[in-house]
Amino acid sequence: VSSHPPQSTPPFSEAANIAHRPQHQINNLQTADGRSSDSLNNTLSCLDAELPAITPSRRVRLAVITFASRDLLPQCQLFMRYYTQVERIPAADIHVLQAQADALLLSCFGALPTGNIIDLAKGARVTTSSSKHDEGRKMIAVMSKQRELLGGGVYSHTLIADLDEFVMADPARYASLHEYLRINPLRRTAAPANAFEVQVVEAEEGPLDWTAVPLLRGQRKHMVPVCGLRKALLSRVPTRFTFSTHNMRAPLFFACAPDKWGSTANCIDDALWNVHTKCADLALPIKSASLLADTARGGGNVSAYEGYLRRRCGHSEAWRAKCRLGPA
Repeated sequence: VSSHPPQSTPPFSEAANIAHRPQHQINNLQTADGRSSDSLNNTLSCLDAELPAITPSRRVRLAVITFASRDLLPQCQLFMRYYTQVERIPAADIHVLQAQADALLLSCFGALPTGNIIDLAKGARVTTSSSKHDEGRKMIAVMSKQRELLGGGVYSHTLIADLDEFVMADPARYASLHEYLRINPLRRTAAPANAFEVQVVEAEEGPLDWTAVPLLRGQRKHMVPVCGLRKALLSRVPTRFTFSTHNMRAPLFFACAPDKWGSTANCIDDALWNVHTKCADLALPIKSASLLADTARGGGNVSAYEGYLRRRCGHSEAWRAKCRLGPA
């Protein structure tokens, strides 16, 4: 695995402090060139011939931005293995925004420089997925961190991915995400056309062995296409999201309607994949929720969380008749 020296991080990060800004300041967030996000032309394209060239002096360097809260340790460990060992992204280039993550989960990021982990809860009112998740303020912090990284002259691109998301370029065409970015220098932003949720069929498949390599072979058979996972995740320019990372304002893009309402269809690239693992294993998250409820949240939350997971993930049987054989 290649490595780079850790990058220094300002002791007071904009992303770390932004969660308690007044709402009108959040709404009027400016782009890197000083324009109000509302003044941007929605007819912008995700392809731009005027972007500066990737040269030896400005080579491709990808920063990964993720968010950690009440997430599962095995998923986080898989996330770190995939991006550092498969995509060969140095640990120094992974940046974590965290709110109320426990010490066990934070141990997953032990290889990262200390400055790469930003605590959003310090000095700010931040709620997380364990209670009332403030998605809007979380995304403002993510966008601020992206703008900081792209504006620092070190990184050429950012990838914004949750701990259960694995973004990859088509291996038949590209050796890695880095090669994809080098070969597609005119892309401002890219959303994977191939977006799938891995599903467990509980009647036939047991709990997932998260340490297995390859992870899914022999353990899971089905992936369900989910348009909402066609997120604008890769970018060379600061992104203004409007609904988590599913939709963005400039260029106007809707993950589930890329060719309607003025949305920019060329943001989607069929050379990219996003594989989502939230539904790959229901036993582990339900067990974890039970442990949390026993110590902090009360038993009623377990059944509520289990109900949410089964509504979200219980579609394997309905899709099975429509499934086609995928690549080995």
